[in-house]
Amino acid sequence: MEAGIRSNQDWLDRLTESHPEFNSTLTDLRVFLMNGLSRAFRGHRKISTENMEDFCQDSLIRILEKISSFNGQARFTTWAMKVAVNLVLSEVRKKSWENVSLESLDGSEPFLDTNRGSGFFSSTERNVLRKNMAEICNRLIETSLTDRQKIALVYHMKYGMPLDEIARRTGSKRNSVYKLLHDARKKMKREMEKMDISRKDIAELEEYSL
Repeated sequence: MEAGIRSNQDWLDRLTESHPEFNSTLTDLRVFLMNGLSRAFRGHRKISTENMEDFCQDSLIRILEKISSFNGQARFTTWAMKVAVNLVLSEVRKKSWENVSLESLDGSEPFLDTNRGSGFFSSTERNVLRKNMAEICNRLIETSLTDRQKIALVYHMKYGMPLDEIARRTGSKRNSVYKLLHDARKKMKREMEKMDISRKDIAELEEYSL
């Protein structure tokens, strides 16, 4: 039976391991995912046919693990494809960082470039404000944050390293890295408020960098 013909309940029933058609249904889902992922990532230079087959297999495992969370608000195949696409995107992001060491990212450089004068700080007055705010931000990162908060903030916000990759390299969980970032930003905002920096200026700096 073609993937698009089955109802949501059919998928759920047949993807129960005790169902006599479990294996054939899993094969149908695999074909559906392979076709969809191949179209979605056609021409992607970092994904080979072998990669796609591995991604497809990993997606099947992930879907079976998460199937109890399917709420029926969308077609099962739409939900399954979303799970698969998210998995592929996550793996591609990880691969892009495989050969990049933390040491190669110069953590000694200031978080914000105090000489940069573009963006919304376009006038001379705003450029001066931006320079002062950048200097304050850099100083607070060095003096107010823990080492773990600093690592999370700098490598994620400055270099764009995914949270999952930071978690993997630091032996943490993704939620822990997210909390480090959240706490670091809150701490810096509190410190700026203590310095009587206006909420408007803090909001502009946050939009620009944090």
